[in-house]
Amino acid sequence: MRVAPIMVLLFATGCSEWGLGALPDDLEQSLVADPPHLEFEPGPRGTTALLTFTLENLDERPVTIDGITVDVAHTELFRPPSWPYTLAAGDKLELSVSAERRELAQNGEILIAAATRRGAPPRVTVSGSTLMPDLRMLDVELGGGRIDCDTVVGRATVRNVGTALGRVSGVTAEKPWLTANLATAPYELAPGASVAIGLTARPKQAGEATSLLDVRTSEGTLTGLVSVEGFVGDFVTDRFYQDQARAGQPVELLIHIDRSPSMDDELEAVMADAALLLEPLSEVDWRAGVVIGEPNGCVLGGVVSTEEELVAALDRARAIPWAHHTEAPYQALPMEIVRTGARHCNEDLLIGGNLNLIVISDEADQSAFSWEVGLTEARGMRPDLMVHSIVGPPPRGCGNARVGEGHIEAAWATGGEVRSICEPFYRTLESVGEALQSDRRRWRLSREPVADSIDVEIDGVPTDAFTWHPEVRSVELWTAPPAGAQIDMTYQVDAPCFGR
Repeated sequence: MRVAPIMVLLFATGCSEWGLGALPDDLEQSLVADPPHLEFEPGPRGTTALLTFTLENLDERPVTIDGITVDVAHTELFRPPSWPYTLAAGDKLELSVSAERRELAQNGEILIAAATRRGAPPRVTVSGSTLMPDLRMLDVELGGGRIDCDTVVGRATVRNVGTALGRVSGVTAEKPWLTANLATAPYELAPGASVAIGLTARPKQAGEATSLLDVRTSEGTLTGLVSVEGFVGDFVTDRFYQDQARAGQPVELLIHIDRSPSMDDELEAVMADAALLLEPLSEVDWRAGVVIGEPNGCVLGGVVSTEEELVAALDRARAIPWAHHTEAPYQALPMEIVRTGARHCNEDLLIGGNLNLIVISDEADQSAFSWEVGLTEARGMRPDLMVHSIVGPPPRGCGNARVGEGHIEAAWATGGEVRSICEPFYRTLESVGEALQSDRRRWRLSREPVADSIDVEIDGVPTDAFTWHPEVRSVELWTAPPAGAQIDMTYQVDAPCFGR
């Protein structure tokens, strides 16, 4: 609860030549104030009120005022005269005080130091208040609108119980499994009004999970605690099959390069070191095409089969101005594959080999839909498609490159290589080139597993020769299974449900 400060104004008097002592009540004062009480009306915080009062000398002699002090918070004399000030007999002095509204209550007195013959200097009191917001977070509710066993929804409510307009500017959840949504930010909150913050909880653990919820307001940060109960769900088995052997097989290659201006240096590096990408393919037949996400799906300058032609195609890409689709490889990927059909622009890409897509970008995927939509459609036509990503690495990217969200997941979902765009390109292209002739060792699970619950079998034989990569929800086998092998990955999942 906000406690308003109490301000007390004490009046100090100068000593007179006659001395000061107890005077009869009916003895007239030498100096009087009109009015003796100043009150400013409530107003918004930060506004200023100007209050005026008059001092009158009722004595037959002059009165000297040595000074006046205002003992009220955020209040001061407005354009005072020079002290000491002599007030002739019968004269009046008009004074003003300026009060800035800053507190719920501002009370006190004005100190008048004056030498008077009769009575003490007058008492002048000041009082007033400020209209202020008072924002409070009410109880957080979760579970009342549960969607399914993996998602719990609810809300947190912020109410303004104060007397002035407040503002809610944003909301942040401490834990990644909790999502908080403020529909409009900033949100102006009138006195007595409330705003609901939508909550969605998807905890990744069994038992109670808690997270702090910080709501940023004009009055500071309000913090609440969100808790939800998770329980361990059933066992799930994801079944995969090893593709045909890739080593020694022809390679069909699409190279998608982001054409934003920040990628000019990277494009130069790819052109300079293209031979390292192609060196592992020296013993096999290969075809390649450079793409930039054009809606028509056609490769730039046609399908190429030599290093010189590939460098020329990359140089052609350099002349293409940036457009949004140049950062959305999975949006055009299905059309690029369709165009490999007979009598289409990419027909020459088909040589009976394994299809690969290399994505080189310093941005996350910008496709109009999820990367999974385009990739799923593309793999429906070409199940052998493998994506390799040269992008900004997690968790914060590198240099000017942002984390390659979407590209990284697509590579792991298809078993491809993931390399940092900030590494020297001669190393990166050599590694990706080797991956073009390597059998698949990586698979992405369909759901989030409970830690340490994954069991892997290859053709019915258990193995623990694998590494779990939680950041991409993928399992990497230490050795590639033979072509056609059945890989079963069984694991336990969390099913967080409120109240279960």
